[in-house]
Amino acid sequence: MEPRDYVLKVTQGSDTQCVMAIMGQDFPAGFNYFILGDSFMRKFYSYFDKNNNRVGFINVEKLTYA
Repeated sequence: MEPRDYVLKVTQGSDTQCVMAIMGQDFPAGFNYFILGDSFMRKFYSYFDKNNNRVGFINVEKLTYA
């Protein structure tokens, strides 16, 4: 990912600010998961393969549509 993917420009009235689209979180011990937000999901197509218990990702720029 590039900075433009996770640094958001937010404008309210005539005031514009840059906001990070990444946030920290405290999780309990043994929490073995990743939480991927919309900044990541916009950049990568996600494939959820429940039969094989896996998730795959591909950069949306590499997708071809038939």
